Order: sequence, then C-alpha cells, then structure tokens
Amino acid sequence: MHRNGKTKERQEIAVDEVVVDEIMCRIESFVNELDQKLKDKEYSEEIEKITINPEVIVLDNF
Repeated sequence: MHRNGKTKERQEIAVDEVVVDEIMCRIESFVNELDQKLKDKEYSEEIEKITINPEVIVLDNF
C-alpha cells in the first residue's frame, strides 16, 4: 500500500496517518540499524588490517 492509501491494484483504502507514520518510523529505524551494522562490519574489517609488531603498532586509516 502506498502512503496515499491506494494498493497496487489502485483500490483506495482508508488509512490512519498516525499508523502510516508509525510504520514509516519503524522502517527508518530498521534501515538505520542495517546501516550501522554495515558500518560496524567495515570497521571490523579495518581492524583486521592492523599490523602489530612487538616494537611498533601501525594502524591503517587512523
């Protein structure tokens, strides 16, 4: 269903804007959570690039 209250079949349905806003908020929260997980994964991959030497620690991208 689209925000305008119509389904794919173009049937109009009465939609409560509060419900739609709540659903949109949940979707945005879910997308942000996925985005953060991807960023965390990229960060953990960068951590794996860290070279540790007994005398010197080299941190890539820092």
